[in-house]
Amino acid sequence: MNDSHKVDPDQILTQLHRNFLSILQTSQSKLLDLDRAEIHALCLAALSSAGGGAPAVLLLAKEGGELTLELSSGPLPCPPEKLAVSLSEADRELLSREPFRLGSLDAFRTSREALQVENVFAAALLQDGRVAGALILLSNQAIAVLEMLTTQINVILEYAGVFESLVSQAMLDDLTGLFNHRYLTARLPQEIARASRHGHSISLVFCDVDDFGAFTLNNGRISGYSLLAKVANMLKSRAQQTEPGFSFRSSDIPVRYGLEQFVVMLPETPKEGALTKAQRLCRIVESTSFPGGDTQPLGKVTLSVGVATFPEDASDAVSILEAADMALNQARERGKNRVQAV
Repeated sequence: MNDSHKVDPDQILTQLHRNFLSILQTSQSKLLDLDRAEIHALCLAALSSAGGGAPAVLLLAKEGGELTLELSSGPLPCPPEKLAVSLSEADRELLSREPFRLGSLDAFRTSREALQVENVFAAALLQDGRVAGALILLSNQAIAVLEMLTTQINVILEYAGVFESLVSQAMLDDLTGLFNHRYLTARLPQEIARASRHGHSISLVFCDVDDFGAFTLNNGRISGYSLLAKVANMLKSRAQQTEPGFSFRSSDIPVRYGLEQFVVMLPETPKEGALTKAQRLCRIVESTSFPGGDTQPLGKVTLSVGVATFPEDASDAVSILEAADMALNQARERGKNRVQAV
């Protein structure tokens, strides 16, 4: 290796771990989801440094075993689509045992030729024994250093996945499987900031199961829990629902806010669209036959819903939640089983 490309592997590893821990600590202290792109970029920067500044590439696996470009640490000599690598089942089995064999596979030859670089270092990334992606460096100098670094990157990505899972579990409601109040507190300011940055609207739909106390008194607590779980299912996207019917978008975020209260965040949704969704939700709940629903004061299970929108009704996360709650109170005061906007 040329003197200009000499690296101190310990220094690179130390910096990689320090930066990764900083990301973890930030996520933990602010109750934020891990920024996977930030971690990937961090890993690529370390790989590039170990290769003397050569561009590094991250490929992630899609269904069918195809690895496609996710991030690059520098300009590439070919279009991104040229880097797709389709792995056979035999290739994946081989790489799960010997991840550093990626560069020698026939499946990788097309990408290697597209890169137009003679020396290419490639290693598979594994998760639970399966190929989850690949790291590629357009230089194979200091192979031992690169292999050691790739092993450490694998550990970091695995640890990030475990941390992400733990954070997710801490922010999920056990009964309904929806995100909980803690998640809303962390996520809503992020969504408001994103909406402000891009000039979009974001709406909140604040729902309350009408007379839930009466329902549990007449039907029992277990039946009450079952009712809440069924209502929560109606707030999920179509892909998550167990029964067909009305559904929100996959980008909409339902949250269990309190005992019988739910909030749905609707990114990039103006008030008119939020009202339409809220009214459809009310009608589907009203028309659904819930066991014990006939004992309710209105003779059926119903929702009261308040709707508020940023930026027209509020300027921040606290005020939009307060505005939606105020609209919900008005819906209850006006007879329940209705939608009320600010």
